[in-house]
Amino acid sequence: MTIENTSNNAVLHSVFSVRATRDEGVYILDVDLTDMNGERYRCDYVSAPDDTFGLGPVIRQWLIDNEGSYEIAPFVAPTVEELRASMLPLSRVAFRTAFKNAGMTTAVIIAAVMSVADDSEQEDLQIAWEDAQSFNRLDPLVVLIALRAGKTAEEIDAIWSAATAT
Repeated sequence: MTIENTSNNAVLHSVFSVRATRDEGVYILDVDLTDMNGERYRCDYVSAPDDTFGLGPVIRQWLIDNEGSYEIAPFVAPTVEELRASMLPLSRVAFRTAFKNAGMTTAVIIAAVMSVADDSEQEDLQIAWEDAQSFNRLDPLVVLIALRAGKTAEEIDAIWSAATAT
C-alpha cells in the first residue's frame, strides 16, 4: 500500500498500528512514510480529524478506507514516572532558586551529596551539582536531595511544575 499526497510529495507507505489518545478521534499511528523533504522513515504520526497538513488528510482517508481491518489500541494513561520523565528540565538558576525557596538551600544540597557513602557515586553527584547547566526531574541528584530533605516526590513535582511555569 502506498498513498501519496500530491500537493506536497509526502507518501504513506504502511500503517503498522493505531492507538487511541485521551482526545476523542485523535490517534497515534505507527507508520512508514516519506516526508515532504523526501526522507523515508518509520515513526509515530499523530492524526487529528481536522489535520490538513502533510499526510494528515491521507492518513484520515486511510482510517476511513480501512475501517474494520485494524484494531485501535485503547489509550493508556502515562504512569507517574513517565509523567515525571517528561517534565521540562530546569536551568541551573531556576533549579537553585526553586529549591532554595522550598527550604533546600545550598547547604542542604551539599550535605545530601556528602551523605553518599560510595566515593565514586558521591563524586558523580558532586560533579552534577557543581557543573550541570540544567537538571531533569528524575536526575539522581534531584532524587537524592528530595530524600535527604524529607520531601515527597509529589512535593518535588509541585516545586518543579511551579518553576517551569515561570
